[in-house]
Amino acid sequence: MLHQTCFPNQRLRRRGIRPVTSIRTMGFTLVELLVVIAIIGILVGLLLPAVQAAREAARRMQCTNNLKQLGLAVHNYADTFKVIPPLEVWQNGRTTNWGANVLLMPFIEQSALHEALNPQGDAIPNVSVQPLLATRIDGFICPSDPGPDLNFAFNDYGKANYLPSQGVFWVPYNDSGYTQACRLANITDGLSNTLLYGERFLGEQPFRSVGGIWAGRSKTGGNVQAHGRAAWPPNAPYAGDLDDISGASDPLNTRSAYTSLHPGGVNITRCDGSVRFISENVDSLTSYPSSSSTNFFRLAAQAVSQPSDANRVWQNLFIPNDGNPVGDY
Repeated sequence: MLHQTCFPNQRLRRRGIRPVTSIRTMGFTLVELLVVIAIIGILVGLLLPAVQAAREAARRMQCTNNLKQLGLAVHNYADTFKVIPPLEVWQNGRTTNWGANVLLMPFIEQSALHEALNPQGDAIPNVSVQPLLATRIDGFICPSDPGPDLNFAFNDYGKANYLPSQGVFWVPYNDSGYTQACRLANITDGLSNTLLYGERFLGEQPFRSVGGIWAGRSKTGGNVQAHGRAAWPPNAPYAGDLDDISGASDPLNTRSAYTSLHPGGVNITRCDGSVRFISENVDSLTSYPSSSSTNFFRLAAQAVSQPSDANRVWQNLFIPNDGNPVGDY
């Protein structure tokens, strides 16, 4: 009896019951919780830019692949027809013209759409094909451009971020009203020294650089174009009034510049089919050459000696046969 009274815990242990000696509540203090939240915030702040950079790298890689496919399409077209596609099919009496991107459709797995559009016979806008002009074609869209799929500055046509270079694709019109086509053999500065395709972003609002469409362009205003020019450096800011979709308030014609949302420059395809990222700080004109812009581009297209002040790396990439092949850039 004395044993059980003096040593009750031993009796409890024999019955498999552990005595409760003390109770402690486990948990975070307010200070500890705030420290944890601060650490998580710091980690998110460190990791988020890395995640965004990784996503942009993936988007830029997809953009590069899209331009690579267009370069291959041009070469397949040239193998078939012995010329590259003309910049646009400009027939007399038309107010809008089919662009080179439409002619390339059979070579980028868009044969059905090409046949439905019938660019050899129908004009833009033909009532029967008008709904088709809003088609989203992923191969013409840069994944880094968050803008709408439609360039609603121009009759709700589907946008295109990838535009052929006027320097290579544009040859003066012949008597029939059709743009003539260039042969790869005419690019005497070298295929790796000449710009074939570049990108232009549309952006969140429809008038940045006035965008581009894959179908063609207006014959009268040029407010929306299916080609690009290298008169201004990559990512040159739009010089016009953003509320003016006619482009009339853009006397510097920067609406035709190559632009992108990739940090630091733009992707281009060269005439040999290779794709390269060009820095926005590349050696380039920052103002128009002494001649008018129209004369400058006609000289470029016809390989006539251009003004000496136009002899810059970016402009030389644009002109296919001026005798000024670029070196390292």
